Amino acid sequence: MIIDTVVSHGDWFNAWGSYGKPSVYRILDQCRQSGIRRVYWRTFLGARAHYHSQLEPIAYGAEGIERPGYEARERLAYDLREWDPLRDAVAVAQELELELSAWSTIYEETHVQLVTTKFAEQHPEYWWTARDGKHRRSKLSFAYPEVRQYKLDLLLEQAAYGVHNLCLDFFRENQLYADRHERLLPKQEVDEAGVCIYGYEPALIAAYQQTTGRDPFSLPNSDDDWIAFRASYLTDFMRMVHVELRRRGVTLTAKVRSMEMIQAPFPYWEPETAPTNSLRGSFVDWPTWVAEGLLDEIMVIHENFELCELDPMRVLRETRAARRLVGNQSRLLMGIFCYNMNDRSVTDGRRSLELGVNAAMQGGADGVVLWESTPLHGWGSAIGGGGGTDIGLWRTVHDLTRQNVPGILT
Repeated sequence: MIIDTVVSHGDWFNAWGSYGKPSVYRILDQCRQSGIRRVYWRTFLGARAHYHSQLEPIAYGAEGIERPGYEARERLAYDLREWDPLRDAVAVAQELELELSAWSTIYEETHVQLVTTKFAEQHPEYWWTARDGKHRRSKLSFAYPEVRQYKLDLLLEQAAYGVHNLCLDFFRENQLYADRHERLLPKQEVDEAGVCIYGYEPALIAAYQQTTGRDPFSLPNSDDDWIAFRASYLTDFMRMVHVELRRRGVTLTAKVRSMEMIQAPFPYWEPETAPTNSLRGSFVDWPTWVAEGLLDEIMVIHENFELCELDPMRVLRETRAARRLVGNQSRLLMGIFCYNMNDRSVTDGRRSLELGVNAAMQGGADGVVLWESTPLHGWGSAIGGGGGTDIGLWRTVHDLTRQNVPGILT
């Protein structure tokens, strides 16, 4: 059974003070021992790069841009300008015969921080615009060729490290700190029909008028043609990425929301106004990307957020729905979240993990990705899960990866 996992090394700074190549080796070796085939390695924390980018500032904890209180611990003062974790992750993964993917949070300009990326900060003309003229500083419009080129340049910069794969994350769309905690805005801002309220940038409006002869302001926000037009520019961008990565021999994965209409059960954030999906809520038209052969893998996220709150029957339904859309045109991965254990027992965690993975495989997934897997390394273990596969949930992962066929859903 194929199980991949995700590593956000910045979370390791916070949790266990892990720094330097030895920490990279420890993390990746534990994944390898558990039968993981690929590790998705985080390249950006919202507004700052977690590698030596030439296009955006490199993260360092003393900068003071994180949400208040988040940098209170000295561990977070690690300066990545003096050490490049992506460089070491690529080298160690090669040594351990693991695939390494650069996980790029390309669809957000901040991660509940006090600032955005420098590009977004310097180019307010590219911010998302709503019908009423409201702007969202934490989102850039792909309708502008300058934005598409900037994003492509970031991805090619990461691909140049020698990664096997690029994973473009279109699920994360975080707000700035004030917008989340003071204005209480949800990640996906939608209307009562579950349609994103943005996409009214001047370039989009002018292009739609020229193409169709219609004024978007004369249409409802939920007009299907207007939704599709707003989504088309991100599809154009994916075509660009596909061509460039093929030239470099790097495979492409997109992490996305389901096309099922879901009102995400955020336990610690304002919920969306109405149920929505990937296309209507975020203009992410991944079924078209799959149909055009732009992706090697599509990764659909099950929005459970807490491992022990995972609903295996919903995982099964969502996987089957995604499989119908994907057919045989792409590999289908289902992502499940593993964080927020809330002092639950290892036994509870093991059962939830087994049920979730088996539900996805029975639904037709080609593999499962464990998101926010930091707790798996440390749950019930010494610092950082240093005890190996016999500690925490890595033994469970190891048992699952050894299965040749999906287990029985009980």
